[in-house]
Amino acid sequence: MYGYSQAGSGVTGRSDEKPGVVGWTGAADAPAVIGHTAHGNGVLGQSESNDGVVGSTGSHDKSGVFGHSSKGIGVAGISGGNDGLLGVTQSDEPGHAGVRARNEGKGPAAFIEGDLFVTGAIRGDIGPQGGAPFPRPAYDSGWVIVSKQGILVGTDKGINIDHNLGGNPDNYVVDLQFRSRALGVHQYHYGGTDFIKGSLHKNNVHNGAWWTHLTNKRITVRRGWSDENVEEVRVRIWVYR
Repeated sequence: MYGYSQAGSGVTGRSDEKPGVVGWTGAADAPAVIGHTAHGNGVLGQSESNDGVVGSTGSHDKSGVFGHSSKGIGVAGISGGNDGLLGVTQSDEPGHAGVRARNEGKGPAAFIEGDLFVTGAIRGDIGPQGGAPFPRPAYDSGWVIVSKQGILVGTDKGINIDHNLGGNPDNYVVDLQFRSRALGVHQYHYGGTDFIKGSLHKNNVHNGAWWTHLTNKRITVRRGWSDENVEEVRVRIWVYR
């Protein structure tokens, strides 16, 4: 079928109950409908009470709507009173998202002009707990008992905590918190304090706690031998790339 007009529509399809125009092809490399224009819109969809354009696919790796541009914007959404672009997924898989952005060049995957409004946590794939650069840590030890009736749990006045994050520890940001019955959650004497208490204990570290020997698999937490306020510790690690 071929339609041509110098002033009106080249082809018009209309139905009161079924689709106005249907395009179908059995070819794998040809579209069912092509819209082409020298200056205007290639395809225009408009509705007074429903979606203007609907695209659907039964494929697991193809798009319901695909936009491509050699120089401009592939897909643009504008709204005068609601969301400019809405992406929704009904998948339960953690790797599926309502909107996915990917850059195959050297720039960022998403560029936002204006504020970023987030109603949930920022999640990622860093570490076993779905960590992201911020605020969700790549590792959270939870509360670990390091002192029981004044005796440090572990060897050599330290307790080793395995995080197994891998990568470069230079890209780690470590947070250490304490908890005790007397002070609750705290950082009292964080890093330890020195006392002079007789010649045998001169400059010994008595109170507080700190961490040492950070690797891409483990961190060691140490506590002053006479401390009474560090009963539990919590280690959280963020990783930036």
